[in-house]
Amino acid sequence: MDKIESYRFYRLEHIIETDYHAPPIADFGYSRGEMTEEYRDKFESWEATDDGEYSMNVMFADGGLPTDYELNNINSVTMTPNGKYVIIGQSQGPSQIWDTINGQLVSSMQGITIHSSKVTLACDGTLLVGLASDSFDSQSNILQIWDFNTGKSIELPYQIKCTTFTLSNNSNCLIMAGNQKYGHGISVGIFDLNNLELMKEIKSDTNQSYDSTPSFITLTPDECYAIVGCPSGLTTNYVVFHLITQQELIQPPIITIDSDPQCSIVLNNEQMLTGTINGQIILWNIPSCQRIQTLNDNRQNAHRDKIKDLKFSHDCSCFVTISVDGTAKVWDTNSKEVISKLIGHEREITLTGSKDQNICLWYLQSGQIASTIHVGMTPLHIYMAAHNQTIVAIGEKDGQRQLLMLRVVFEQR
Repeated sequence: MDKIESYRFYRLEHIIETDYHAPPIADFGYSRGEMTEEYRDKFESWEATDDGEYSMNVMFADGGLPTDYELNNINSVTMTPNGKYVIIGQSQGPSQIWDTINGQLVSSMQGITIHSSKVTLACDGTLLVGLASDSFDSQSNILQIWDFNTGKSIELPYQIKCTTFTLSNNSNCLIMAGNQKYGHGISVGIFDLNNLELMKEIKSDTNQSYDSTPSFITLTPDECYAIVGCPSGLTTNYVVFHLITQQELIQPPIITIDSDPQCSIVLNNEQMLTGTINGQIILWNIPSCQRIQTLNDNRQNAHRDKIKDLKFSHDCSCFVTISVDGTAKVWDTNSKEVISKLIGHEREITLTGSKDQNICLWYLQSGQIASTIHVGMTPLHIYMAAHNQTIVAIGEKDGQRQLLMLRVVFEQR
């Protein structure tokens, strides 16, 4: 046990099994018919208390697994709804399931996957879905599905290509987006995961050009609209598809905003929030693609610099904006007013993580830091599980992306 900056770092022994072990699907926390965690970007929060304080312990880091198997560049991380397990996709090698309680590897999918990305659970945890590439194309655009009971890849009746996807509320359907095979338009498809068939495809007019490949898609809560983000330089073209239409060829409305594609969250069935490269938060109408208002903080821009991320709280009562100016702000969802400011990182930050290689826990209402830990790598794509108080992240160091797990410990005073 080594002590670094008063935080205890635990290095666990890991044995990589070569045989497939069926994952504990019944222990994933799925409730049939309920919305999956991946449907919306959210962060978990824990209640503050006067009886003690929080600290964070590293379960393992730096890729130092004492085995003959090495995790390759990690492209994707997702958690089960109860936060007990994390699923990762790698640049080389199979997708894997890790136990967030003890840091142990649970299972590995069978077969080799190249450039696996956007790996997520579907159909109440019985299927694992992701995008991969073939040996001729480094871009991840081939749909791949695994049976979680056997770990085997499911053979589809035909190859399906898309550039991004999201799950329906019940996790039984994929809503996919990609470029049309011919022409300049894009298309959105609805794929039934239970029957392995394409239920519907909606194509934009090929005379409409969006300058790039779709890299982001999200749904309104009622699943009437799909919002597709197509980056073009420093701007993003958000294209809105009405999923209820009976037409196969449409001219979807579009709004262009100076933002990253992923820097948006759906507020309700008609409104969306987008953070811009200029530090603004724009509220806009989804069906019409018209701007409604620009949020401000004391009549100033929401942030002084580019907004990198937006996340809802678990109950959607507030949302957090993350900026390269080194601050994060908590906003009331209804009033659109600032509740608190999270100031403590020295460099550009992601959700609770920063290029200063620190991860921070915050009390949202007061904006005070509950705990800080230096992890020796830049944390990306951070996920928090309130049920067992675990943080899982992709950590980037020396051009390599590794799996990082932290256990949050409450210490009684």
